[in-house]
Amino acid sequence: MIKDFFEKHPQKAKVPIRVQPKYHRNPYSLNKKMGVLCLSVECTADKLISLLMSRGDQAWHLHTQFLKDSRGEDELLLETKRKLKLSGLRKGNEVNDVQMKDCCQRFVRLPSNQRYVFEGMKLVVCDGYEVLDAGEIRIKWNWSSST
Repeated sequence: MIKDFFEKHPQKAKVPIRVQPKYHRNPYSLNKKMGVLCLSVECTADKLISLLMSRGDQAWHLHTQFLKDSRGEDELLLETKRKLKLSGLRKGNEVNDVQMKDCCQRFVRLPSNQRYVFEGMKLVVCDGYEVLDAGEIRIKWNWSSST
C-alpha cells in the first residue's frame, strides 16, 4: 500500500518524518520551523498516506526553507570567523538566531582597520560582556562600533 503510494507520488517520499513515542502529546503534527512531519509509532499506513497527502507539500516547502536558511547562517558564521580571524565563534543560550545573524552581519561590515582587535579571539555572542575563565569573550549581540 505505501509502496504503491510512493510510486504514484515520488515527491512525497522526500518529506522528512520523525517517529515519536506513543505517549507524546500530539500524535500527528508538523514542526513548522524545520518542516518535519511528526508521527506516533502507532500511525497506520492509511493515516500516514492521509497526512502526506494533506501536509506533505507544506512540510517539504518548510523543510527546504529551513535547510536554505541553515546553510545561509553557517556561511555567515564562517565568513565572520574568517574576516575577523577568530579562533572561535558561537551563540550563547540567551541569544536567538535573528540576534546572532544581526551581530555577525555587523562584524562582517566592520572596516578592515578595526577587525584586528578580534584576531585569535573566541567570541560568544550573548546578552552582555564578560571574559570567561576558558579564554572566551562574551560580547553583547547588539554591540556597536564607535566609528
